[in-house]
Amino acid sequence: MCDFNSLWIESGFDRDLRWRTGVQLVPVICNSSNNFNITIGALEEAYKKAQGANIKVKGLIVTNPSNPLGTLILDRDTFKTLVSFIYQKNIHLAADEIYTGTIFSHPTNFISISKIIEEDTECNRDLIHVVYSLSKDVGLPGFMVGIVYSYNDVVVKQWSEDACPALDSSPHKHNT
Repeated sequence: MCDFNSLWIESGFDRDLRWRTGVQLVPVICNSSNNFNITIGALEEAYKKAQGANIKVKGLIVTNPSNPLGTLILDRDTFKTLVSFIYQKNIHLAADEIYTGTIFSHPTNFISISKIIEEDTECNRDLIHVVYSLSKDVGLPGFMVGIVYSYNDVVVKQWSEDACPALDSSPHKHNT
């Protein structure tokens, strides 16, 4: 999904992606006037900024719900905007849903991008990926097991090859 020095537009993954992979990140600037929701204008602005730096955008990464409090939950309309944007630009969307169990105020408001994929029969599933982990919601800090849910065989194959099986105490990895 990305090469060294490729670029993703994002909203808070600098530590995890840039430092470890060399992937460049351009933030999607959200503001308090709309409760920090992601807008098409903010997405376009970040995309144009990347193009201005002559760097090819490979994808968009979002957290749903927001980290660390889970107070901002992406709604169906926002996801439809994100999906429309990535289709228009032909880029990937990675939805980090690691904090789904930390929603305490309105847990029924949460919708996973996987639900949007199910409902949209015209959906290009190869461009949308879900990331999850056992360490946060299951209460296993330090148990570094990540899950990537993707219909894209190339992404799954690459992830499987790059995964570090030495971190698991037993074989938990399964390719489908």
